[in-house]
Amino acid sequence: MHRFCFVWLLTILACVAPAGATTGGLDYPATPVQPVQDRVGGQRLSDPYRWLEQDPRQSAAVATWVAAQNATSRRFLDGIAARAAIVTRLQALAKVESRSLPRRVGNRTFYSGRAAGDEQVSLWLAVDGHPARRLLDPLRWDAKGRIALSGWNISPDGRYLAYGTRSSGSDWRSWQVMDIASETLLPDQLRWNKFSDAFWSADSRSLYYTRFPEPAMGSEFTAGNRDQYLARHVLGTPAAQDSVVYAQPETPDHLFQAGLSGNGRWLVINSGYTGGGAFVGIRALPGGPLWRPFQRSERVGVRYRYAGARDDRLYFQTNEGGRGDRVVMVRADQPEAAPQEIFASDGGVIKQAFVSDSLLVVTLLQDAADHVLLVDADTGKREEVRLPDKGSVHAITVADDRTSVDFQFTSFARPTAQWRYTRAKQALLPIWQPAVSVTPQDYVTEQLRFRARDGKLLSMFVVRRGDLQPSSRTPVLLRGYGGFGLNSTPSFSAEDVAWMDMGGLYAYVTLPGGGEYGEAWHRAGMRERKQAVFDAYFDAADQLIARGWTAPGRVVASGASNGGLLVGAAITQRPGLLGAALPDVAVLDMLRYPHFGNGALWSEEYGSPDDPKMLPVLLAYSPYHNLRAGQAYPPTLITTADTDDRVAPAHSFKFAARLQSVAAADVPVLLSVVEGAGHGGGGGVSQAVQAGADRLAFAAQALDMPAPPITK
Repeated sequence: MHRFCFVWLLTILACVAPAGATTGGLDYPATPVQPVQDRVGGQRLSDPYRWLEQDPRQSAAVATWVAAQNATSRRFLDGIAARAAIVTRLQALAKVESRSLPRRVGNRTFYSGRAAGDEQVSLWLAVDGHPARRLLDPLRWDAKGRIALSGWNISPDGRYLAYGTRSSGSDWRSWQVMDIASETLLPDQLRWNKFSDAFWSADSRSLYYTRFPEPAMGSEFTAGNRDQYLARHVLGTPAAQDSVVYAQPETPDHLFQAGLSGNGRWLVINSGYTGGGAFVGIRALPGGPLWRPFQRSERVGVRYRYAGARDDRLYFQTNEGGRGDRVVMVRADQPEAAPQEIFASDGGVIKQAFVSDSLLVVTLLQDAADHVLLVDADTGKREEVRLPDKGSVHAITVADDRTSVDFQFTSFARPTAQWRYTRAKQALLPIWQPAVSVTPQDYVTEQLRFRARDGKLLSMFVVRRGDLQPSSRTPVLLRGYGGFGLNSTPSFSAEDVAWMDMGGLYAYVTLPGGGEYGEAWHRAGMRERKQAVFDAYFDAADQLIARGWTAPGRVVASGASNGGLLVGAAITQRPGLLGAALPDVAVLDMLRYPHFGNGALWSEEYGSPDDPKMLPVLLAYSPYHNLRAGQAYPPTLITTADTDDRVAPAHSFKFAARLQSVAAADVPVLLSVVEGAGHGGGGGVSQAVQAGADRLAFAAQALDMPAPPITK
């Protein structure tokens, strides 16, 4: 097994990245070079910015450097004339009311959401039809809006509320319990939970939750997450006495999820390298043996996900067997019987499936957009819900009498709203919509299909205002993701709508590596095939250029997380294509990614740099390692967050330092580090508006675009 050999050079040299004459007299902060050489695969590789991997909270030198970078970025960004109008437009699109689907328990109705202008989501309570009021208000926890509500669960007897909170956007969650009638907090507090909710036992006396061992002091936001286990907490007892219900020490880097069947009889555990996964364990409560109804598979991407129970019948969605996505049923009273197929997707991808008595509800992904099917679990009869547009469906609920189905729906020009499908009339009507200053009919969505260089058929959504006629001068904001088998479907974004209001074309390409077309599509863009993701992205840009809808130098690459890796590859591999680049909370150092944050969990997806076969693959495209002096790079705004404990901000720090050192003096390369935010934000709506305005203003400046019209 290959291992890195770190050789610290004794001489620490200080150098300054090229300072000078960009717009507004931009000067980069001095960035010391502390050369580290790694002996990798028989060659020496220099890592001059290794010191920037330290947490700014723990390193005064890194904190000072970040503050200087932020000050430089603020001077530049605040000087862009169009920024004020962009902020106004984003506020009109984002500072609006939002609501989850309601949950009724007895005479109480609960839902989470924001009132117009709120920074964070609150939990609302309506009793006996009276107007809803806030039961939980995050601003009472922190006036700055940096503590967010993150999950809630009502006990089966309706007496207690368990709710999770996150601070400054961190993935870490703490759970507390409230007596709903008196609205008083119990002393119970559960910590070190990530990636899954807490859930109640059937008798409402205890909570189950997954957790990790407490990290060492000072390493909360940098240490990797290993040795996850499922714990049971009995109300009124110290958390230190919580019992371990399930652990998997043989695979300490794997994640798992757990849940309780609706009738409270079965504890179901899904295990795998990303959560979900091929291992399923079922335990009859209160303390039966662990039953494994499916043969464990080590193949990446094989999954069994729990979809509900009817008495002793348990349902799972799976892609096992190479026959496409299916829903199967196993009988707990007949453990030796083979799984029975209930539903076959006929080529689509099952995003979600659950049973409500005899009704099986399936969200099926076909051609990169969602479809909803209602299936009789006994007869197999299907009924399709006709959706308003090509878009995304979330949070489906079924009426107690199964006569109607409620769900949330969104698309590129439709903000998330609540819809109801009435089965008898086969009618679909909106039941709640936010008051947003956008008219869906003003925007046109096209879905293009074209061949990539390797022969794959690609799909790309292209969205624009109806009054825009694309030409070679049209700026294009091009996004993609292509990783971890995740599905990316049409959804509303205030930032993307504001871009179109500025006269830009918005394009989203469905890339290999995602899950939109099944597991084969995922495998086509992972590990040694990762370059195919980048090539498909470039092919999409070239397709738009060939149609005369834009031109080289008019494309803005934008993406977050694994999508930020895509932007980093575009910067280093096709810099002449781009007019600007916007990598956000990005993975950028492919040789060091396992060493901080959650990176160790990604080795199945990217391949490990400790693997001699994968090392040259990773080195060939790692954005940090492929920046070259003398190459013309596009204007670049690198954004990250100081509390990102999923993708460490060190990726962005090191990439920014290196790009500033090699970029031309007249090309801005900025680093903006949001304070009190994490991988998905977390600091409230205003913080998200400001970050979005920075990105759009930077791109507008680079491509000489007008400000958006101001719409209240």
